[in-house]
Amino acid sequence: MNTVRRTASPRELRRLTIDRWRAEGSQGARIAPHRALLSHRFPIMRVRSVLMLPVAYTVAIILFHRDIVLLWSRVIRWSIELTDSPAQLGWTRTLGGLRLHMDMVWLDMSAGAPSPAQWWTCAAVTLFLALLSLGLPSRMLPIAYVLRVHAIVIAVSLVYFALMPNSFTYALSDHITMLLVMFLLLALLIPWIFALTYSILGFTFANKALLTFLGVLFLLLFAPLHAFSHALVLYHGSLLYQPVLFLLMGIFPPLMAMVAFYSWAMTWPRGAA
Repeated sequence: MNTVRRTASPRELRRLTIDRWRAEGSQGARIAPHRALLSHRFPIMRVRSVLMLPVAYTVAIILFHRDIVLLWSRVIRWSIELTDSPAQLGWTRTLGGLRLHMDMVWLDMSAGAPSPAQWWTCAAVTLFLALLSLGLPSRMLPIAYVLRVHAIVIAVSLVYFALMPNSFTYALSDHITMLLVMFLLLALLIPWIFALTYSILGFTFANKALLTFLGVLFLLLFAPLHAFSHALVLYHGSLLYQPVLFLLMGIFPPLMAMVAFYSWAMTWPRGAA
């Protein structure tokens, strides 16, 4: 029995030719789909690992937040004794006129406006950093940007304290309490960030649990030491450094640590989860 072969229409031939050109390179090799166009298989059971960890850590931090703050107070008290600092440790439920609805560490430690010697020393160092950032080679451009941002923030602070030295009402104690509150909020947020950026990938549940545990543990242990280091800088320096500490050296360092943990976790072997 003879088979009649159907002749493709010109329109169909044109479509097949375009499809072939789209998948072939200049040397005739096949072009693989770009990674942005690849589909990602997401098993329904993976929802368990995506939601289980952040929900568990959220509930745990809310239930044991008093124990966390108590641990911070003990670490800060140990730091005060170690450095022989003239500070008193207390508790507060308000911050900037807002009610916290929880007990938070209150560090009674003084810091005032900069003296003329401190102001001029800081101005000279800031000018040096600005000039240094302009002379760095192009391969060190990220470092130059960091120096320039620090120089700009400190320069604004210098101008403020030169014009209105006694109008700065944000005390050292407020700064430390605000920083600790931000760390507690970040510890609540990080498990959800890891869940949406790491747990959705094909790593084992043990890897996902380990990354979340390391991130939260680092934040809870780093918070009191980081806050007390700010207190020492403000006490031995002045409130002149408070803006740069809050804007650039507050939450930014722990966020970079979370990025480092995430980058390290991305190198771990994948598995079914």
